[in-house]
Amino acid sequence: PKLVNMTEESEEVIDESVETETVDEDSPKDSDTADASITEDNSSKLPEELLNPLKDMTEGTNSLIFANSKPMVEELAVSLKGLILDENTFSHTASVSKNTREEIEYMAKNGLVSPYRICCTTTMEHGIDFPTLDQICQIGSTSSVSSLIQRAGRSGRRGGPAVIHILSTDEWDMIQSIACSNLLQHNEIEEPNSKAQFWNVLLMQILSVVRQHQMTNSEEKGILTADILVDKFSKSFAFSFSIEDIRKIIDDSIASDLIRDFEGDLIIGDAGSNLVGKMNSYTSFVTPVEYKVKCLELEHPEIGTLPTSVNLSEGSCFKLSARKWEVTGIDNKTIYVKPAPKGKKLNILSDAAPVSKEVEQEMQRICTCEESYPFISDRCVPVLSKKREEFASYKRIGALDTPCFMNSANLFCFFPFQGTRIFNTLKLILNAEEDEYALKVNKSMAGFLDQCKDIIANPPAIEEILVEQLTTGELVPTEKLEKYLPIEYQAKMEATLKYDMEGAIAFLKSISDGSNIPNIQNDGWITSDNVDTSA
Repeated sequence: PKLVNMTEESEEVIDESVETETVDEDSPKDSDTADASITEDNSSKLPEELLNPLKDMTEGTNSLIFANSKPMVEELAVSLKGLILDENTFSHTASVSKNTREEIEYMAKNGLVSPYRICCTTTMEHGIDFPTLDQICQIGSTSSVSSLIQRAGRSGRRGGPAVIHILSTDEWDMIQSIACSNLLQHNEIEEPNSKAQFWNVLLMQILSVVRQHQMTNSEEKGILTADILVDKFSKSFAFSFSIEDIRKIIDDSIASDLIRDFEGDLIIGDAGSNLVGKMNSYTSFVTPVEYKVKCLELEHPEIGTLPTSVNLSEGSCFKLSARKWEVTGIDNKTIYVKPAPKGKKLNILSDAAPVSKEVEQEMQRICTCEESYPFISDRCVPVLSKKREEFASYKRIGALDTPCFMNSANLFCFFPFQGTRIFNTLKLILNAEEDEYALKVNKSMAGFLDQCKDIIANPPAIEEILVEQLTTGELVPTEKLEKYLPIEYQAKMEATLKYDMEGAIAFLKSISDGSNIPNIQNDGWITSDNVDTSA
């Protein structure tokens, strides 16, 4: 898409560029699973530095406002509604009832309201076409270039340019936004994780085939044996698992009574009966257990849903569907509410979305080069300059010029910039402490390099580590049906989805290959200046 440089009053079209604005607020990353925000009063927890520019950008326009968590969406919707003083500001998330979501979409698509502001998460990232939509606003960086493309592409659907404002919430968020924008301009999109192994999808398909067979009434249907299942899935183009692995999953499913061998014919077992036969049985994502939220004072009482993990009681107040509600009662399936102006505030919760290697490598380049970017606002320029000054004070180590510094004689700190999966792996195998994009190892640099060489010579068995963590409960499986897999296959899934041992070893080799190693003496840098460790 062609995005507009909104820093120019003339709105000159610049190919694939975005405006990035920095505000002082912690940055939530992409998550559509966080709880609704709980409020104490009518005031917003969002700073004026965010709300005022957003109000100015969206007033009088038809705008989609993307945020990276449901609580942030609700905060934005309520705050903007109070700031602009109109009723055409809506929230659109998976927690809002289906009827309300469809009504919002219908009004926007058919021009029944204008101007409008729809605050949303990924629910409006795909398949939405509003002819009257003027622009997109993004609060916080997208986690990927592909997500930026999808969100920016919601506007400009009738021949005009796609317009997107990005309001960054801290310095790292700003740099990630610039990185995604740069990669987009150069038509570079993240490579998919080709090593991911979705054993849970195989289990889902096994259960589906067995149930379909069981529900078939034809006398000619024959029998379904484990051997037939193994043959079926080993020949399927959708799976690349070995015959031995497929057999192991089927045998374990029989042992755990997910499926049952009944006189030589496979049927669904007692343990599997609650996993199939429902609408959400065949989705590949986890459907959380949720309360329905109802206001009996309304003509259409169903407002939306909240996870059962929320800590609510009678009298608690929260924001949902762009309004404030007070809890009047709770039973085992429903939270009953009434409109309420006041409540108790809790922090917004969210989980960080993984960032690709390509995006983080571009972030490293941005931190260490002198490029200027016409699509960032004036407020961003000194923030970027300060970050570059900070990185100029760091040393470089290894073939990748990895930024690093000693925080003390025995605390080596470095910035991998290799993406979330390699970062997770390095943190695990180095027993390192995480500090935003940096890792800290309680060793001198010489000790760290020795540790790297030891790991390269004898790479840890990461699946064994994960099996132990799954056994002790330190690691909890989160993918759908994952917990029903044999524990070693849970570990295989986690290892391929969230870790990258091969990439981590390659990175450690680049660190310890003998090139570009800073001089050390008594476990410290030999330099004429002191490294700024305050960062």
